[in-house]
Amino acid sequence: MISLYVDPGSVVADVTYGKGVFWKLVPLGLYDLKATDISTGVDCRELPYADGSLDCVVFDPPFMHSPGGSAHAGHQLFETNYRNNEASIDKSDHGALLDLYFKASDEAFRVLKSTEFIS
Repeated sequence: MISLYVDPGSVVADVTYGKGVFWKLVPLGLYDLKATDISTGVDCRELPYADGSLDCVVFDPPFMHSPGGSAHAGHQLFETNYRNNEASIDKSDHGALLDLYFKASDEAFRVLKSTEFIS
């Protein structure tokens, strides 16, 4: 799917890399891949990349909330990785998820190179 939209050799940050499932069928070295996520210390809401430095950002975060981690035990859980179950979070589960998406989208916009679209 990425080859439909991103040219080979492009600088791509997968900021929710996880176990790299998205990349299993992509030939190694086809892209300059920056594989990071919260477990490597990179929060998609505060990316370590310079403004306008990336050609593409892959954002595929955990999207399910499972109080206590009981449902879908093998999946990457939102509350485990983004701590939306902590008492200090003042948003509902859905609100916390939306907050993550909006902040991560703002960061992606900041680090992406500017392009002009032809309609």
